[in-house]
Amino acid sequence: MAKFKSKSDAEIKKEIAMYTDKMMKNVSNYMKSPEKVREVLDFMSTFYVYSFRNQQLIQSQFNGAVAVAGFNAFKERGFHVKKGETGIRIQARTERKYFDRDGKWHQLKEATPKEKQGIKEGDIKTRVFYNYKMVSVFDISQTNAKPEDIPDLLPNKHKNFQIDKAPEALKDALKQVAKTMEIPVYKASEVGFELGSVAGAFHQSLQDPTQKMILLNQRNTQTENVHVLIHELAHAKMHAIEKLEEKRIRARERRL
Repeated sequence: MAKFKSKSDAEIKKEIAMYTDKMMKNVSNYMKSPEKVREVLDFMSTFYVYSFRNQQLIQSQFNGAVAVAGFNAFKERGFHVKKGETGIRIQARTERKYFDRDGKWHQLKEATPKEKQGIKEGDIKTRVFYNYKMVSVFDISQTNAKPEDIPDLLPNKHKNFQIDKAPEALKDALKQVAKTMEIPVYKASEVGFELGSVAGAFHQSLQDPTQKMILLNQRNTQTENVHVLIHELAHAKMHAIEKLEEKRIRARERRL
């Protein structure tokens, strides 16, 4: 998988604040519809609130993740993590109970029946030791949850746009436009990129400007892909026009 420059704590904290602010703005926009607000608050209240450190880890690996849970937690909700999705690695605290035997700590599972009785009656000292291990969690966009399963106010909710024509046919037509512009179109996962909740991106090599491509998030709906392709092709076209104008300006400067 392609690696990106790691973000500082301040940058990640700013990102978390940005997505929180985005949700609050959405809530403000829906104040005339209290049921929408109640829906998203009820939905988010069912998700575990991770520590700030784990929030940093989540955002550094999956930009824009909001509703995050483990594989089994999603399974209990009736959702399944899609095949090929990479887990977001976070720290999970584990605890083990130990008991005192002749001045040394031993795991509770090593206790004899007599020692277990002494522990139960409080005659033998016990102590809990904490440790941390890395576990995988997933954003809801990595599951088979459909747009209608997710509240409208969730910032990274995938959408089905209203399009008169068949979205697959439109997407194929837009890919042909991209081909004439010599811009290949890939699913981000096909070339080792993780876009997180970003729907798509136009990528151009700094070393070789002729090397360019449009990346589509593999989690997009068909209509989102159409929307992204239109946006990114316009972006690419505008970029090409800007470059052409720069060349013209440099040419005029040389003549002068």
